[in-house]
Amino acid sequence: MGKRTYPEIRKSILWVLRDGNPHSYGEIERKAKTNWQTVRNHVQELILFDSATKKEFKRHKQNKRPYVEVTITKEGLELLKKLEPR
Repeated sequence: MGKRTYPEIRKSILWVLRDGNPHSYGEIERKAKTNWQTVRNHVQELILFDSATKKEFKRHKQNKRPYVEVTITKEGLELLKKLEPR
């Protein structure tokens, strides 16, 4: 298997977010099978196009470290439908 294309990675990230629940970068990284830097870059672009929202927290309840939660928007769900093959 070769490198995944840009749309394939974007689709896998949106697929993780499709349930509407907030997801951390780490969770998206594991489920989309890509690294955190790629997730961060793609999420930034999804936010630019109103396909996702990001909420930053200063301290996690359990490990006391800063973290980010990403959630898909209505526009993101529409984009995912367009990316899925018919």
